[in-house]
Amino acid sequence: MTPTKFAAFAGAVVGVAAMASAAVQPNTYEIRVSNPVSPGTPSATVEVWADWDADLFYAFAAGNWNLRGDMSGDFSGPMSVFTDPGQENGTPMDGDVMDITTGQLQFPPGGLMADTSDPILIWTGTWSTTDFTARTVDLATETLRYSLYLDDTGLSSDVTPTVIEGAGEIIVIPAPASLALLGLGGLAAARRRR
Repeated sequence: MTPTKFAAFAGAVVGVAAMASAAVQPNTYEIRVSNPVSPGTPSATVEVWADWDADLFYAFAAGNWNLRGDMSGDFSGPMSVFTDPGQENGTPMDGDVMDITTGQLQFPPGGLMADTSDPILIWTGTWSTTDFTARTVDLATETLRYSLYLDDTGLSSDVTPTVIEGAGEIIVIPAPASLALLGLGGLAAARRRR
């Protein structure tokens, strides 16, 4: 093999390897939390967004899933952001929201066109607590079904096996007064040591 042919071959191999290792956008959820929770702001809005590989799929079709939290707080006002038939806002239960169904229709003959935004907001809820112990509350999706439209004809595909679960967190901050008392306690202890 001549040096020119070898260089061309090596360049082709590197190009194929780079394409194979290129990151593919996963089919997943993003969980966004509006603010830390504290005695002054005892609740936060939690949003769930669907995200997918827009090079392979046209739009979000539907999902059936649970949102897992913990028992140190509760959800209220769960709501799918879509208005198409078949929505289930979910049932708050022991810090989780169970049996959420969200989706949008793509039916051009009827004039129904899905929003192709990627990511797209699919659900909201309010999380609140009366326990202001400093902590982080982990949130995670638990997918039962996740479907995406393949094109603008309304043909969809169930991609549940490829979904990477979404994760997020709520930060709980104690009362500022209790932090000040902790600081004073530390200052007093330091003075006693002198």
